Amino acid sequence: DYDAKRIERGYEMYRAVYGDDMPKPDPNSSLYVSQMMRHLFAETWGREALSVRDRRLIIMGVLAASGQADKVEIQFRRAQQLGELSLDELEEVVLQLAAYCGWGMVSPLSMLVPHMRAEAAAGGVSTAGAFAHASMNPSQKATIHEDS
Repeated sequence: DYDAKRIERGYEMYRAVYGDDMPKPDPNSSLYVSQMMRHLFAETWGREALSVRDRRLIIMGVLAASGQADKVEIQFRRAQQLGELSLDELEEVVLQLAAYCGWGMVSPLSMLVPHMRAEAAAGGVSTAGAFAHASMNPSQKATIHEDS
């Protein structure tokens, strides 16, 4: 069945993008997940014109610009695990994001790569998600400042 094949292709691409560390979405759980596997992973990530690395760089920019530091961290870590981007290249990504998204918007990511370097020096001990609490959402920062 064509639909089942698309979902399987979606899972293959999902594993290529996120590995086995991320929970495997169940396409029967919701229409959203089903469409995500069919369209986002099988049909979009699975296209050959751009590499997974190139698509990941685009995603990093979009996530940083929309204030989603926790999701940028997922992309940084996976890019490093796969050898798509070195730690030096990831530091350059942070600088590029700061120039286009704003220094304040990207500041939660400024310590992510040094943290990843320290993990690597300690034998690869990962504290993935350590930066998930850091918000890059300016409206939340404004609220924090108003309350203090």
